[in-house]
Amino acid sequence: MIKRGLIFTTLFMICFLSLAPVAFAQTTVEPTPEPAPDTSKQELKVIRPELQVQIPALSFENSIVVGDGKNGCDEGYICVDTLGTYINALYKWGAGAAVIFAIVIIMIGGVEYMIGSSAGTIENAKKHIQNSVIGLLLVFSTTAILSFVNPNITTTKPVRAEILDPIAYVVASGDVSAANSFSTAVPGNIAIPPNPNSNLILKSNMESIGIFCPRTPGSDLEDIYDSFKGKVSYRLGGKGLRGNGPAYSSEVNRENVRKDPNGVPYGYYCPDNTMCLDCSGFLAILSECAGIPQRGESGGTQGIFGSGATKITACGKGTVTLEDGTEHELKQGDYIGFGGQHTKPDEDGNKPTTAKGTEWKGKVSPYGHIWLYVSDKMLVNSAGSGRAPGTALRQQSLDHVCGSYPIYLKPVQ
Repeated sequence: MIKRGLIFTTLFMICFLSLAPVAFAQTTVEPTPEPAPDTSKQELKVIRPELQVQIPALSFENSIVVGDGKNGCDEGYICVDTLGTYINALYKWGAGAAVIFAIVIIMIGGVEYMIGSSAGTIENAKKHIQNSVIGLLLVFSTTAILSFVNPNITTTKPVRAEILDPIAYVVASGDVSAANSFSTAVPGNIAIPPNPNSNLILKSNMESIGIFCPRTPGSDLEDIYDSFKGKVSYRLGGKGLRGNGPAYSSEVNRENVRKDPNGVPYGYYCPDNTMCLDCSGFLAILSECAGIPQRGESGGTQGIFGSGATKITACGKGTVTLEDGTEHELKQGDYIGFGGQHTKPDEDGNKPTTAKGTEWKGKVSPYGHIWLYVSDKMLVNSAGSGRAPGTALRQQSLDHVCGSYPIYLKPVQ
């Protein structure tokens, strides 16, 4: 006797399950409404992924949002949830494909069951139907099972990327010449903590924390840079040398003395097992480790870009156009940046302009900044926003730097 009830029950389950909403959970962020144009801020261009193989119903439209503190993303950050959106769409598509495939197998099994003349054929038909139903149950119950084990397994959270303000970035950074790196001048209201540098890392012993420094021409800059990651803390005046008095007096004598969570000024110590360097201090050591001849690093950015440097007026792919109209093909090790003297208006009162011709929004400052060119996507530097241990190293693209600062070129020799 044909067990029609089994077939109808099975088909009912398939139809019921196929209507059930299935998806990995996502921590969503609300789309940012289109704001009124603000010419005082750098325009943010959101670039969404473009897949070579499209998935039905997949859209990255609201997967990247600029945070305003009210849309699930903190102000000053970009929240990126493209991976969660992709996994969610892929799971839905796979579940739908599994339903169709299972229905086909069940239909084949049903036909075998109805026309089967032997016990073996009927048993095979039953197995086809049973296996298809079990497979569907597994597909649709996976999320529930994983959520029961650990809800975080099925929840994708957006990646938060800080939006860098190019003006604040440099104000928090800066550098001084090697001659001004150390001083015994200390504000009278600040007490020096005892033994603040118990394990001070300098140029002389930096290999002890795994820094790769071959000091031979032609060495791989990326490998050397990678060895510094997590091992450099920003300190104004940091050059990798030892001095007398407070470790980084330029740090504690600047406006708005920065203090660590314990209330101790950052300028009085270097965190254990890290090197403390400002922007020119870091790139001087990076260049030395790569076997690149020195280019006035002892004078800080004012010295580096004070002579022998040429203003950049336009940027291309792997090239920059200089003030005299010539085009320079960038090489690994080229310095790009500006000194404090380049933040001042010219004789006619015109403010400095970026390499893209836009007016620089910064103010006159004694501090400049410097990057070392590795590739168009990788201009490396040590930035002052990372005074916490091991957080100084940053990298930006050539396009970003060209559109944000009045920059000059000091080519590798």
